[in-house]
Amino acid sequence: MGSWRAPIGWAFANPTTSYLSLGYAQNIALLVVSLVLILAFPLWMDWQKKHGRPALIPNELWRNAKFTTICSTVFFCWASLNAIQYYITLYFQEVEDISPLQSSLRFLPHPIAGTATNIATAYLISRVEVRTLGVVSGVLTMIAPILMATVRIGENYWTAPFFALLLSPLNPDVLFTASNLVISDAFPSDVQSVAGGVFNEVGQFGNAVGLAVTAAIASSVTDHSHKTDSKVALMDGYRAAFWTVFAATALVVVLTIFGLKKGGTVGKKDD
Repeated sequence: MGSWRAPIGWAFANPTTSYLSLGYAQNIALLVVSLVLILAFPLWMDWQKKHGRPALIPNELWRNAKFTTICSTVFFCWASLNAIQYYITLYFQEVEDISPLQSSLRFLPHPIAGTATNIATAYLISRVEVRTLGVVSGVLTMIAPILMATVRIGENYWTAPFFALLLSPLNPDVLFTASNLVISDAFPSDVQSVAGGVFNEVGQFGNAVGLAVTAAIASSVTDHSHKTDSKVALMDGYRAAFWTVFAATALVVVLTIFGLKKGGTVGKKDD
């Protein structure tokens, strides 16, 4: 797996400084090589299985609809969470000229909301269907990027950024907790560790992709902005990034609605 993660990680790291780097020959080559390796991986796993050899990630994992759904949702969840955290920080420091210390203090609602969400999820997970928890938390989280995409320069912290920071971790934290229990419920004990490893790998990959994609979009929009005020031009790029995050959070809700129809409740003690 490291054979494709290393080149794609390098290729995705460059757009965070300039979107033009995506057109560099070396980055195009790395992306192509990574794509070929990703497509070849399941073929290799199938070959290993047919020849009686151990498969690192059995293809049977992806035939489980619930597992494929939670991996898809966690990919977009972590992509959007990482991106919104990054661009809210930039909004504070680059647009509002707030010091790093003051920016950190303004982020306090974020971990507080995350902690409260995990406590609430622990109580609700065995009582409420996974799909319901995912959809409700997803709709609430969708509000966060909308608030930041429409925020005005100089806006009062308590009118938009505060609520964006409060709402943005809800869906990722709910789905992360629920997904681990879904994996335990969907697979036998000898497969759970592999499924859990794949799940975490997908989440980390989502982090990298989310930041790279939004960085390329924000940088491109800012560079093509005709605004003479540098802060306004910067904010145009950030708004585009926030709208991209909104699209990702909306996609999570759609995937949850259709992919977890039979999710039921998880985390109940066996009789």
